Amino acid sequence: MTSATPTVVGPFVKATASGQQGNCVEVAPLSDGGRAVRDSKNQHGPRLHFGPAQWTAFTDSVVGPFVKATASGQQDACVEVAPLSDGGRAVRDSKNQHGPRLHFGPAQWTAFTDSGRAVRSTVPYGPASVTGRS
Repeated sequence: MTSATPTVVGPFVKATASGQQGNCVEVAPLSDGGRAVRDSKNQHGPRLHFGPAQWTAFTDSVVGPFVKATASGQQDACVEVAPLSDGGRAVRDSKNQHGPRLHFGPAQWTAFTDSGRAVRSTVPYGPASVTGRS
């Protein structure tokens, strides 16, 4: 019995960890929920295919464990944050753990968290109102 090879169902995008170097890795979603990985300089060359469980295990080992953000409180609409190997942070929606993640570099994360502290210390109506701002 043979199983069907999953097909690429979305565009390849440059991995955030590739940075500005010319050595880039691109990732695309597969029909089985996994991911395909290729070298951006060899787009028609070989690809690595990760099944959904393999991809989750790989990204979790690279990023680290996600924890619920303290500002989420007891709400169901939670944001989870995990440390990155470069000192930055990855942010995801707790209801979509296999979905997209927003990556902040170390300087971006510091600026983001410092600005939140500054706003909370100067706004008279408290942090609950500030966190709801867009």
